[in-house]
Amino acid sequence: MSETKERILTPSIADLSYKDVLGILGRRFWVVVGFIVAGLALAAGVSSIIPATWVAESRILLTGSSNSNRAVGNDLISSMTVTPIDSYDVTTQIQLLQSQELTFRLFDVANVPLPRTVADLENAPKVEVVQLGDTPVVAARVSARTEQVANVMAQNLPKIYDEFLGKKIKDVVGQSITFVSSRITEEENTLTEMRNKLADYQKQNGVANSTVEVQITSDLIRNGITEVRGSEAALEASQAALTRIRQDRQNLPATVDLPIKRSNVAQIEAEKRNLQNLQTTLDALQSQYFPDHILVKAARAQVESQKQFLAGIPTEVKEIQTVRNPQIDQYDLRVSQAEAEVKAAQARLDKYRAKQAELEGRTSTDADKLKGLTDLERTVNNHELALQQLKATLDALRLKDNQIRGNAQSINRATIAERTQPNWPVNLAAGAILGLFLGVLGAIARDFKQDKVLTGNEATALTDSMIMARVPRRLASAKPIMMAGEALSFEAYRLLRTNILAGEAGKSLKTVTVTASNKGEGSSTVAGNLAVALAQEGKRTLLLEANMRDPVQDKLFGVTATSGLNQALSQPSSAAGMAVDTNVANLKLLAAGGTATNATEALAGPQMDAVLENLKSSFDYIVIDSPAAYTTADAHEVGRKSDGVVFVVESGRPSKTQLVESIDMLRHSGAKVLGLVINKDKEAVGRIS
Repeated sequence: MSETKERILTPSIADLSYKDVLGILGRRFWVVVGFIVAGLALAAGVSSIIPATWVAESRILLTGSSNSNRAVGNDLISSMTVTPIDSYDVTTQIQLLQSQELTFRLFDVANVPLPRTVADLENAPKVEVVQLGDTPVVAARVSARTEQVANVMAQNLPKIYDEFLGKKIKDVVGQSITFVSSRITEEENTLTEMRNKLADYQKQNGVANSTVEVQITSDLIRNGITEVRGSEAALEASQAALTRIRQDRQNLPATVDLPIKRSNVAQIEAEKRNLQNLQTTLDALQSQYFPDHILVKAARAQVESQKQFLAGIPTEVKEIQTVRNPQIDQYDLRVSQAEAEVKAAQARLDKYRAKQAELEGRTSTDADKLKGLTDLERTVNNHELALQQLKATLDALRLKDNQIRGNAQSINRATIAERTQPNWPVNLAAGAILGLFLGVLGAIARDFKQDKVLTGNEATALTDSMIMARVPRRLASAKPIMMAGEALSFEAYRLLRTNILAGEAGKSLKTVTVTASNKGEGSSTVAGNLAVALAQEGKRTLLLEANMRDPVQDKLFGVTATSGLNQALSQPSSAAGMAVDTNVANLKLLAAGGTATNATEALAGPQMDAVLENLKSSFDYIVIDSPAAYTTADAHEVGRKSDGVVFVVESGRPSKTQLVESIDMLRHSGAKVLGLVINKDKEAVGRIS
């Protein structure tokens, strides 16, 4: 629904359905009719100023290929030297039939003066030629301002063209023979000159044939390249071997470890001396102290420990000795040999490269000579070939010079000229179609520009509310309030009453507010007739005039009320007693009781709540007539205090923005919008009937 609402608020032609377009055309019927009439008038005006045009046709059988696409060039003689012919193909002859030269010859026959200005050329007779399928038959159509000129030119066209074509071909072939003969002489002189230049060049540079010279030079260069590549490969191999040997040499350890045995006598003797020293110390202590003295015991323990240590010392000791790696010398020798091989390979490569450079330098010098020789040989060959072609062309032209004739033949009499312009039926039809198209666009544009809610479907899509009733436009003589309820249009209010009563199940709908976007959309009339419909159902109904800005209900019902809502707001408990009877049974009216400057504040206050509570105790239904919801806040205050709001939309009256904003503001204020009543709806009569 939101997408539909957005489409209606921002309309575009692409969004229109077939039904939408038909609706617009129905609403803007006279706009479309006006455009159609204008289109017809324009077509009639254009047709009246178009000069008369007569067309006569003559069919001609041409001799020549009908499939060739070769056209006449600017230089006919040059084209003849390329392809010798004794007749033109059909495509070429069509161009000749439409040529200015042939047209001017026809002007002489028809006594038409030659055009001297651009305007004369535009008004002059014209020849249009069309090939009939892939056949050699063409239709030549002559268009002129008068019937006589068209007939004369069409009748004489085949004969004039046959004479014109025969002379044209004869002249072209004769010019071609002269041209080719002169070209042969030029080519012979040029060929002799180029042959002399070639002989002098061969003698000066010592070359005979470009093919042999090129072959020898190519062989020398190819052999030199092979030697250089072989030397480069050998150098790369020796460098790789040197790198590998150096890597292996670098990976060798500098030294190696060798195991050896040596005598441990020195250590044994040293330990024996330590033992003797300890024994001497023990003897000295024993001479001074008792045997169990601590110093004696300590000295005795050291002597025993030394004896045990001495007994555990081996007589021989194994050691590891580090010496220089003997493989290093071997790898150093191999590295020297590999380096020598690399130097030798580099020397060979330098030698072959120098030889190749010398050969290429000599080849560059020879190449300039060969290029000059080749250019001269090519030039000589081209001139020889051109001379052969020119001689063959000249022989063909001379052979066919006496066989040339015209090749056009008329196959029927020229048709009687017919008037083709102005074409009134076609022009009027085009004007009507154009007017219809512009009329449809104009109707759509005018409909979009007005930005009005034109149909109930638009109102439903914009507000997301159901249509509770569709009220037709009443006659000017009819009264707004239908007291008897017998009018056909009153059926809409019965439908509205049914929808309200049906919505009562499980809900309290004792108070219903009726409002609209703008003043004058018929909300007061709908409120009054809804109250009448409810009263006819036998319900105790009160019509409450809450419009204290511009009250109208007392006038619509023709009653006089000395007090009303304005007074009831100050005495809520007496509100029901202030209601007056109407001419409808079960229906009372509580008028506005005059206007109020602070209507919004009065309706929003607690006094209004008290008035409604008092009225609910005395009536089954209360229909509240409220001011416009778009221009005042009264409707929002009354709407949120009532059980629901019936919103009246006059077809074609409110703008889409006004309708959307009015409904949104009501809902935002807390009012419950029950649905819509489409007033003055064109579809209502059909639905009711």
